[in-house]
Amino acid sequence: MLTLYEYCIENCASWISVYQPTYSQPCGCSTQDNVFISILLISFPRALKSDQIMRLLELKDGGEFGLVEFFSPEIPRYAILSHTWGTDGEEVTFKDIRKGTGKSKAGYQKIHFCGKQAAADGLQYFWVDTCCIDKSSSAELSEAINSMFRWYHDAHKCYVYLSDVSISSSIENDQLSQQTSRWEPTFRKSRWFTRGWTLQELIAPASVEFFSVEGERLGDKKSLGRQIYEITGIALQALQGCPLSYFSVNERMSWATRRETKREEDAVYSLLGVFDIHMPLIYGEGRKKALIRLEKEIMLGQGKSNTSPKRGLSAYMFFANENREKLREENPGIKFGTTTCSSSLLRHLLTRPFR
Repeated sequence: MLTLYEYCIENCASWISVYQPTYSQPCGCSTQDNVFISILLISFPRALKSDQIMRLLELKDGGEFGLVEFFSPEIPRYAILSHTWGTDGEEVTFKDIRKGTGKSKAGYQKIHFCGKQAAADGLQYFWVDTCCIDKSSSAELSEAINSMFRWYHDAHKCYVYLSDVSISSSIENDQLSQQTSRWEPTFRKSRWFTRGWTLQELIAPASVEFFSVEGERLGDKKSLGRQIYEITGIALQALQGCPLSYFSVNERMSWATRRETKREEDAVYSLLGVFDIHMPLIYGEGRKKALIRLEKEIMLGQGKSNTSPKRGLSAYMFFANENREKLREENPGIKFGTTTCSSSLLRHLLTRPFR
């Protein structure tokens, strides 16, 4: 009978070899201790073949919401919401749902929309990240982030709620589909296309439908494929469900450019599903170390040990909010969008403060 520590050593040797204690921890634990705990939280339940729990919302009579827990593989069909987070205090949380509060919060409107739309599509259950995850539990948050891509992939419907796209001024006597030219400029500028987490929420589900702030359907990622490609640069084949392994690591990294996250590590953690990677979350490590860990996991998955061609990926990812023309002038030898970025430019980019 293996001990927990022996299990992690035997099955997660590559993880432990990567996460050496390189910085101090405020709690007094070593980095390796914390990594061991993270590995344990993510991996040991799988070793025991325990079923995964997914918490879903159910729209009850009277318009109230309730949380229901399901164990895989008994998870029913469900819809899932994709959105942009509001300011602190605006979103309905797990505690709000438990206590039956939160109706006065601005975020309640999109939860109500998701439940109503799911019911219209014949779905009894739906999932919203703001309130279906108990974020006070680091173990639950870690497993949720590592499971997020699969949850979106397995959703029967994904509803994108665009809080900054309105069609109220576009509706007259014509059909909404004929009014695309009126709301399309706002659609193209939507904040949703700039957030890090929404990348996997766009790619993973088979069915992605876009809605205005009024809850009016604008189209789906098939009918709006041309616009989405022009906005994001994501290949139409990827939007149409082609396996992500068909696309190079560099191309998938390029999809993350111009996207931002509130916490700097999330710029990397939001890419785990895009590369089919599971790894512990270490908030406080910074994006540089998080990205290095991700790249090592990608290389381990590919069975490669040579790190030199992969270094350009780190630099390319951090071009998101930089002036590329200025960088071209400063580094005339750099071929942007390729893996030939110099190590000096990489160091320059990785040592810049996060903004």
